[in-house]
Amino acid sequence: QDLFAHSTKFHCFDEKLFGPQEVDLGEEGMNPLKYAKDLRQRKSAAVAYSQQAANMNMKRDELSQHCRQLGIQDKGSLSELSVAVATAYARQAELMGHDELSKFGENIIEKMFSTFKTKSDEKGESTGLSLWDFNQFLEAIGSYTIYDNKDYKNF
Repeated sequence: QDLFAHSTKFHCFDEKLFGPQEVDLGEEGMNPLKYAKDLRQRKSAAVAYSQQAANMNMKRDELSQHCRQLGIQDKGSLSELSVAVATAYARQAELMGHDELSKFGENIIEKMFSTFKTKSDEKGESTGLSLWDFNQFLEAIGSYTIYDNKDYKNF
């Protein structure tokens, strides 16, 4: 019974990966007018941040903070960080309302990355999964593995 109860949250999980889900919205957020208003506000904020970064109107520490919030690397020149933040916020605004990860999806991805640790270089910066580690991950989820390093780089 415990195993069944634990597994029910993964039943039809592919439908739960992207949001918003009712659980994420809460009682008040399920109101279509409130949801549309919140979505417009979030989207305008993302577009504004994207434009600020693209116009180089952010300082390095502010850009670094946005990078950490967005989950992107915060190393590089001021112009590289500006482009990265502008691109990430533009992409985020594009995905809002559909194609966004739900909280369930975020948790699944977090578990995947904590199970399959990413490598770090000598500076402590993440270099991602190696081909070997990525293939172990693919095998664990029952997917086809990648044999060619070139295919892995293109993936």
